[in-house]
Amino acid sequence: MAARGLSRGALVMQCLFLAAVLLSSVAGALYLRAAVTAPARFQVRAVSVDSVPVRVTVREVADILGRHCAGRNLITLDMAPALEELSALPWVAKVTLEKHYPDTLVAHVSEHVPSALWRENGLFDARSRQVFYPGGTPDFPLLRLMAPHDSEAPEIYDLAVSFMGTVREYRLQVVSVGRDGAGVITLTLSSGTRLILGRDNAQHVAGYRLRRFLEAARQSGLNFADLDYADLRYDSGFAVKVRETSPSAVKPAQN
Repeated sequence: MAARGLSRGALVMQCLFLAAVLLSSVAGALYLRAAVTAPARFQVRAVSVDSVPVRVTVREVADILGRHCAGRNLITLDMAPALEELSALPWVAKVTLEKHYPDTLVAHVSEHVPSALWRENGLFDARSRQVFYPGGTPDFPLLRLMAPHDSEAPEIYDLAVSFMGTVREYRLQVVSVGRDGAGVITLTLSSGTRLILGRDNAQHVAGYRLRRFLEAARQSGLNFADLDYADLRYDSGFAVKVRETSPSAVKPAQN
């Protein structure tokens, strides 16, 4: 009986010891957490921009990070407000933030690269497939894209690239491609001539009509400088309108 009693006592002591160790560990963890997350500890004292932005200045990024993050505890810092404001900058395509302990915040900024003008005051970035509005009227010598909605920009850009490749074979240059509210696609050449491709926006349909016209124009010696527009929406041909200042007469053309 005595041996049994001692065994129970030892078991109780072991349980008490384990409980004490557990409580000590929890208390230590809480103390450590309180110590490292205290406002006075691990304060953000430096910010760094690891890229070399052109349109977005380093000072602009640093000012935003300083306003949202300076003096804050780096461990508990909520970076969402700073990311939101940085992402709202017109020329920022993507931005990420990294915490470098003990006191530094590093920003990785990727800028938009304009590939085309979008409508009257926007730009299209083919890399990010995004439309962005930098403010003011863009003065870039780029292809102009037009459509009723921003969401159409990637599709119009892809069509434009296809059309540019086609007309280049005929030593012509596309300066704009647009789709109106009725879905009609029109491209404009550097001569000012408008080529109306119609509502069939599939590349193979529009591309076939375009190539058919360009081949016929080359064989007939048609001068694009004389043309106001060419309507390519016919199944077996097209119609052209000569500019009023041109000596040529207005007449339909057939394949």
